[in-house]
Amino acid sequence: MVDKFIRDTQHDRYPVAAHVIVIDPASGHVLLMRRDGTDYGRNRLAFVAGHVDLGEKVTECAVRETAEEIGVGIDANDLVPAGVMFRRSAEPRVDFYFSVSRWVGNPHVCEPHKCTELVWILQGSHSVVPCCAA
Repeated sequence: MVDKFIRDTQHDRYPVAAHVIVIDPASGHVLLMRRDGTDYGRNRLAFVAGHVDLGEKVTECAVRETAEEIGVGIDANDLVPAGVMFRRSAEPRVDFYFSVSRWVGNPHVCEPHKCTELVWILQGSHSVVPCCAA
């Protein structure tokens, strides 16, 4: 009989995610993405974010997700720690937040099956949390 408590070696114990707060240094605006295509956060605004792959550093995930989701390149050395949150839920999660104000390229929707638009908002003009209400 296989022990049902054998550690799953393909996944971390808690899902870990990296969130990137992209800030335009000239205007002070923050970039948000309107989620779509999944039940999670549909039609809500969110930061660039994604799950950390097994063996990947959280900063590597932030760089990768920024390129995958909005098509811009960032340097991990430009990431500024902005917070960590542990979410108690049916599936507990750990979220790492970084801000960045320097990138290469023009932000655009790269995954239209997950995001319908990019929205620049002025810092402090909205209460922003992961997948905040529009």
